[in-house]
Amino acid sequence: MTRNAVRGRPRASSRATLEDAANELFLERGYDATSITDIATRAGVSRTSFFSYFPTKADVLWSPIDDHLSALEARAAAGATLHEAITAEFAHDTNSTASVGLLFSDTIGAHDEILASAMPRLVRLAHVVATFEGLEGTLAVADRARVYAITGELVAGWREWLNAGFGRGPLADYVVGPLR
Repeated sequence: MTRNAVRGRPRASSRATLEDAANELFLERGYDATSITDIATRAGVSRTSFFSYFPTKADVLWSPIDDHLSALEARAAAGATLHEAITAEFAHDTNSTASVGLLFSDTIGAHDEILASAMPRLVRLAHVVATFEGLEGTLAVADRARVYAITGELVAGWREWLNAGFGRGPLADYVVGPLR
């Protein structure tokens, strides 16, 4: 047996381990030069394990956002207002919401693919906003315009927060203003 061989059970995979490996590689090599195999190898897991957590490479970057969208959906189901949910979900979040890849999207060269993979998240956020506003399923133009306006304000606040860099305040400070 070689000195580097590992005996026993393979290293446990976790979403966080894969996210860390991906972000490290994206910063080292760039997004396009990093393959899913590279990420899995860095994390010490198989490609199959990668796909157990993420359908695509871009989804690694969006994972923290997807988690927050799930939490907002749960808060909506529990009867919170949008303002209460956003405030509670993002009151203490200063850096974890944005993966390193999203923070440094220009540096890692993934701008176009990140934008393309953003659409399902925007649609999901609009659906969450509609649920909070009691406008889910409405066809009225004014109601849809309200949902899209709130969604746009939330996204603009999030982008401003991303651009503020490390040391910024909590995300809630950037996104609750439009909700007042």
